[in-house]
Amino acid sequence: MTEDLRAAREAAGHTQGQAADLLGVARRTWEDWEAGRRQPQPMVLRLYRLLTDQDPEYELQRRT
Repeated sequence: MTEDLRAAREAAGHTQGQAADLLGVARRTWEDWEAGRRQPQPMVLRLYRLLTDQDPEYELQRRT
C-alpha cells in the first residue's frame, strides 16, 4: 500500500505535507505510511483518491 499511497500523492501533485493536511493527519504520519514504518487503514488510500478525483469507481458513478 505504501507505493500506491505515494503514487496517488504524486499524481495529485501534492507534497507529503499537503497530502497530510488534506486528510487531517500529521505530516510525520504520512511520511511513516510512505516509508512503511506504519500501515494506514485501508480506507486512507480510498479517501485520498476520492478527495483528489483519482477514484475510478467514483468517476464511473459520476459520469453515469
